[in-house]
This record gives sequence, structure tokens and C-alpha cells, in this order.
Amino acid sequence: MRNDVAPHVIKLITHNPPNSATADPLLHGIYVLFDSGTLAPVALLDGAALTTLRAPAVSIAAVRPALRRFQRPLNIVIFGLGPQEVGHPDALRDIAAHDGDIPPPATATYVARRTLRDRLPRRAGVTVTGAWRAARR
Repeated sequence: MRNDVAPHVIKLITHNPPNSATADPLLHGIYVLFDSGTLAPVALLDGAALTTLRAPAVSIAAVRPALRRFQRPLNIVIFGLGPQEVGHPDALRDIAAHDGDIPPPATATYVARRTLRDRLPRRAGVTVTGAWRAARR
């Protein structure tokens, strides 16, 4: 791959509304990375795996200055059970352990429209609240 030209990436997404009634993901995605010189595909990245890393990193970066004010482990609340949400406690724990400037999570409470326990991290200190209803107009 040439270093002087940005690689080409295509993100492919499928959306299947009937999956919202099941434990199957509503969206499926994949990233295809192409060589910038030959345009040959060189890598495939799982969309959910990438989202699971990227979304928590961006969220924590946004609130990190506020988190530095706390000394003791945090009780955090996370809205949703998708790939963007379930990675937050682990990302916060890893960043706290690596950098030492923010406290780790003590507990994580998930708030969701429905309980899909199979999507939750298998950890102590993780709870799910009762279902909430979105406002309908």
C-alpha cells in the first residue's frame, strides 16, 4: 500500500427491522479496506467490532475532563444494549488501569427498552433496570 495516498474504505451496512423483536442485531456491517495504489481489497473489518471499540473511546474522550474530578470508582449508567453501549465499562476500566488519571467503574447499570441479557458483558456489578418506554407522538 502506498504511504502517500490515503487508503480507500467502503462501509457496507444492512438494516433488518424484524430483528428488533429478537436478540439478533438490527444492523450488520463490514468495512472493506482497499490498497490505495492497486485498489485491491487488503482487509475486512467487522462493523460491530469496530463500533464496539470506537464508540466507547469517543464517549470517554468527551467526558474524561469531568471524570478526572472523581477519586473513587464510578457507578455508571448506560442507555441501550447495542454494540455501542456494551463496550463502555470495559473501555473505561482499561483506560483507568492504563492511564491512572480516571477512576474505574464500580458498577454499570444498563437502561433499555427491553431486556436482552445475552448482549450484556458477563461481569459482576452489571444490572439492568426495568424497561422504559420511549415517548411516542
